[in-house]
Amino acid sequence: MPVTSSNVRVIVHEAAHQWFGNSVPLGDWSDTWLNEGFATYAELLWAQAQGKEEARAVLQAWRDSVQNRPTRPLVARTPAELFDRSAYVRGALALHALRGAVGDGPFRAFLQTYARTRAARPTRTADLLALARTELGPRAEGVLRTWVESPSLPPLP
Repeated sequence: MPVTSSNVRVIVHEAAHQWFGNSVPLGDWSDTWLNEGFATYAELLWAQAQGKEEARAVLQAWRDSVQNRPTRPLVARTPAELFDRSAYVRGALALHALRGAVGDGPFRAFLQTYARTRAARPTRTADLLALARTELGPRAEGVLRTWVESPSLPPLP
């Protein structure tokens, strides 16, 4: 099978689960977006390393997959929501919105702090929000909280 950008993105996604899923375990299955949103966001980080066009294509695909479609707050309320489009794409876009609000350097430091401080500790969405407030400030927490809690899709970053 030839290696394609799509195949590599799957590998990147699954490798990201080593940190966001295996190292940082869920405190409750309703917070599946913490695993899937972070792993999906790793696909964008990889695409950005490949160049602007690759990253632009990923973001456009994400926007197309959620624009004008039903979405939900990120904490799942039913089994059907555990692995739906919101868990993956809205979760990744939430992280992208946070990055846009704070900048690349602080966002990178935040990801490293999250992976380090939550390693082997069952983690809930509330833990991520608290860390955002502590590490990035109340404005950043507010940006992330909007994406986590809003019943409708916030403005796309």
